[in-house]
Amino acid sequence: MKQDYVTLYEQANEIRTKQIQDINNQLVHRSVMVIKWLGSKLPIVLHGISELLRPLFSWNPQPPRSHSH
Repeated sequence: MKQDYVTLYEQANEIRTKQIQDINNQLVHRSVMVIKWLGSKLPIVLHGISELLRPLFSWNPQPPRSHSH
């Protein structure tokens, strides 16, 4: 009878180990999907930020020069 408990305990550990591995595999798969999605959105975000910053770097505080002398 003691052997039955040992066998059940070992089987339970094997099942638990497989479940943990399955959960880890799912997390890795979903993480890769999220990273790819974020990577596809990054150029759009960077372009938006560059458009917001463009006026700051193109501003010229000097009055325009007259070309007619």
